[in-house]
Amino acid sequence: FPSHDIEEHLNQYRSNLESRANDSKWFELQASPAEINRFECAKIVYPDIASNCEFAFDTNNLFPDCTLFLIPSDAQYLIGFLNSSIVQFFINQICPAIRGDFKRFNSSLFVILNRGFLTGFNSFCQGYFLYLAGT
Repeated sequence: FPSHDIEEHLNQYRSNLESRANDSKWFELQASPAEINRFECAKIVYPDIASNCEFAFDTNNLFPDCTLFLIPSDAQYLIGFLNSSIVQFFINQICPAIRGDFKRFNSSLFVILNRGFLTGFNSFCQGYFLYLAGT
């Protein structure tokens, strides 16, 4: 330990931390095993704070930092929609401004997108692409 004070503080939680440690030392940070599958898949990532829509698609199974959020989805074409001026307009209306033009993107908008809207939009796009393909 770098500091006796840190060790002393963590010792009060030692029994709880030891039960979660798995292969790590009891005082090391661990990710919950139940959460890992959310990261090891295709997903859409976006920042907590941004002035514009900055959605990106990840197929490299990256683990976002605490300042990024994710939507588990393999629908790469949604990136165009999520980065569109329509979504930007919607975000400007409902996401709280925190400084200048910067918005906090972790609002309930993305709960709506993640739970229902993207599913409907996904179905619409799949149907439209099948129509364009003539099938």
